[in-house]
Amino acid sequence: MSRSTDLRNLILGISGVVALALVFREWTSFSNAATAAFGFLIVVLLVASTARLWVAVATSIAAMLSFNFFFLPPVGSFTIADPQNWIALLAFLAVSLVATNLSAVARDRTQQAVTRRDELGRLFALSRDILLITDSREANASLAGFISRRFDLDYVAICLPSESEWRIFEAGSLELTLDPQKLSSAYTRVLEHHGLEVDARTESGQSTLTVGAHSVRLLPLRLGTKPIGLLAAAGRPIEPGTFDALAGIAAIAIERAQFLEERRLAGLSRQSEELKSALLASLGHDLRTPLTAT
Repeated sequence: MSRSTDLRNLILGISGVVALALVFREWTSFSNAATAAFGFLIVVLLVASTARLWVAVATSIAAMLSFNFFFLPPVGSFTIADPQNWIALLAFLAVSLVATNLSAVARDRTQQAVTRRDELGRLFALSRDILLITDSREANASLAGFISRRFDLDYVAICLPSESEWRIFEAGSLELTLDPQKLSSAYTRVLEHHGLEVDARTESGQSTLTVGAHSVRLLPLRLGTKPIGLLAAAGRPIEPGTFDALAGIAAIAIERAQFLEERRLAGLSRQSEELKSALLASLGHDLRTPLTAT
């Protein structure tokens, strides 16, 4: 939520508390403290279900002050004459804060579940896109484009080391230039932590580069446990577990592209051998034909 949305929710919450207090004061039949406390608690719960925690806490404090000012004697003052009313006031504040916290936790967990569901859907869609790649020569560039589009990233790069340089396949709306030396340093750290446990290896392999005004996250591409390159991404934040799964799928796609290329080369070699055999057979036939005719 944006700051303007939070301020709007805060204003609405406090306005609801004040309006409810005035209504209860005007209707004498609903002006007892117990009814007012339940009414304020409903307003707090409504705010907690739709706003951030700090907004709901501020509304709870406003409700407590209104409850004290309008319904606890002496009415019209923030002082409390009867010590028992302190217990009632603190109990109201405690209930409203606990209910607010529980509502905020439930809302956050729901949001996390929705986010994970969406990320899982993105991973599934990416896997389907990879299966549709048939041109091995454009496979890595297509893979970067699919990742950028499916995960709404501004920049994606598949970085594969070769003997003397990096082969980088880029996609996205941003145009960034990655420093080969920094890529080599990050890849060296990945190789150094190659023998660690999975969780430690994942945490140590992730790093960040600053390119201009943009932060680029790096994650190793691994086939099983063997590092084969780096995945660079910039744009919206991605949960670390999802980012690691994304790198795993990308590594599998790269291996598949290599397999397709090997199969294509094997097919070309087989066709070349078949052509040579047909040509030799044709030449042999042409050479034997005159001898047979004589």
